[in-house]
Amino acid sequence: EELDQDTSMTAILCPTNVSANEINAHILRKITLEEREYLSCDSYPLDPNDNFEPPIELLNSIEAPGLPPHRLTLKKGAVVMLLRNVDLQAGMCNGTRLKVVELHDHTIDVEILSGKHRGEQSLLPRVRFICETEMLPRPLTRFQFPVKLGY
Repeated sequence: EELDQDTSMTAILCPTNVSANEINAHILRKITLEEREYLSCDSYPLDPNDNFEPPIELLNSIEAPGLPPHRLTLKKGAVVMLLRNVDLQAGMCNGTRLKVVELHDHTIDVEILSGKHRGEQSLLPRVRFICETEMLPRPLTRFQFPVKLGY
């Protein structure tokens, strides 16, 4: 079932990403509708001039601003935030809050929660993110849905 109160026009401010992730996970646990877990496909370019080949567990553990998590757990009715511009004319831009309507293998159906396009639905595919981090000498590539929980 959905949360008792409408969360489409509310936001919880957190001092750190860690506390935001904890609160988002706590709220998600309260939703009793269908749940799916989506794992990213992470890759790293090998360089023939060095022997550095990071373990996949290291790639999966990387968290960075603007990068969706490796393990993305979603439920119908969950509020998420878009992490990338997808379709500006349709209101699907970075930072837009959305509600998950349906969960599929390769796409998720979402509804825009605010602004001129409020109530409109869209289909989100997985997209490629390229992330430079101090942990790796070359950029990581992550293929995942462009959202994170956004309460």
